[in-house]
Amino acid sequence: MTITTEDLIATIRTQHQSDSLPPQSFRFDAFNNDELRSLLEVAEIKDFSTGEPVIKLSDDSTDLYILVQGQVEIIVPITQERTKTLTLGPGGVVGEVAFLDGESRSADVLAASPCSVIRISRESAHKFGTIYPNASVRLYQQLSTILALRLRRLDLFDATEIARDEERKALALELHDETMAELTALTMELAILGLGGDLDQELQVALKDARDRLKQTNIRLREIVKGVYPAELISLGLVKAFTSYLDNLTLHRISNPTPISISLEVAGFGATRLPEEIEADLFRLLQQSITNVIQHALASTVRIGLDWQTYELGFEVTDDGVGFDVSNPKNDLRNGHFGLANIRNRIERHGGTVTINSAQREGTTVSGRIPTVGRADEPSESRNRSFTLKTDNA
Repeated sequence: MTITTEDLIATIRTQHQSDSLPPQSFRFDAFNNDELRSLLEVAEIKDFSTGEPVIKLSDDSTDLYILVQGQVEIIVPITQERTKTLTLGPGGVVGEVAFLDGESRSADVLAASPCSVIRISRESAHKFGTIYPNASVRLYQQLSTILALRLRRLDLFDATEIARDEERKALALELHDETMAELTALTMELAILGLGGDLDQELQVALKDARDRLKQTNIRLREIVKGVYPAELISLGLVKAFTSYLDNLTLHRISNPTPISISLEVAGFGATRLPEEIEADLFRLLQQSITNVIQHALASTVRIGLDWQTYELGFEVTDDGVGFDVSNPKNDLRNGHFGLANIRNRIERHGGTVTINSAQREGTTVSGRIPTVGRADEPSESRNRSFTLKTDNA
């Protein structure tokens, strides 16, 4: 695609409004048209096709890339066996670390869809600074802010959560595949022993009591495993794991004035699965949202929607509960009200956005979107399930 500087400025002005961009995005509205025109003239506009490398880990370049259209996928090596992926859309910035410190690259970046980027070398940035020094300062301030946000997320949340999830997963697999299997086998062995005709009545009663206690221990252990890291999430994916979680909730009584009716509508999910990190964070987000409803909302109905389209996944959880005042500083998302700060961190670390809409006596809606890499299959069939959580008084 070929685009003129003036057309590019028009595209930027219409599609890059700050209030619609994720927090870690480049703010073009910090520059007037003359400053933006000068920046585009000293920079280079590059187009990439899907799957084409934008930055390679082995690159010697230190250029900065600002995404104007399309999506890119960042692949960061964590260990020899594991990588972390992040998808960025318009306004996303990549290559800022090497651009600022002149050191080697720390990630591979691929075009996740046809995309256009502004490529800025350190030399062209210096040239821009001689023409518009004040605008140049704003450019570096933005890069510093974006880098600070990413480092804060990585240091305080990502690294800890990744390590934690790995530990949870390993523990859940060990409990599920080994300990629970051994308990089941032991229960069966006791049942076989109980069939012996030469056992007296007292010993048969003792064996039955032991079998019952083992069964209850196995059930309790299964619930613990679900809390640590659901085995279904590892083997079956997000939708089946969350459906199993809701099924399990219906087996227990809740403390609420009325039963809670939950409807789950899922669209766009098929054989292809989301990246492992996104599945885990979305599961925890949905789990946290349901916990908030049960503990605080006094709601009677909850609607949950998951819609995976080609390049993004949308989610929404709405309840008809008492709600809360979002404008009240004490309830601010950044203050962690009802675990909402945790929800925000889980979505924003994947380049997504999350919105909390609520008012007193008007219920609450948690909604957002996460960019995803394009896929060949996009099932159109929707799946709906209903669940009822019974109260202590029901």
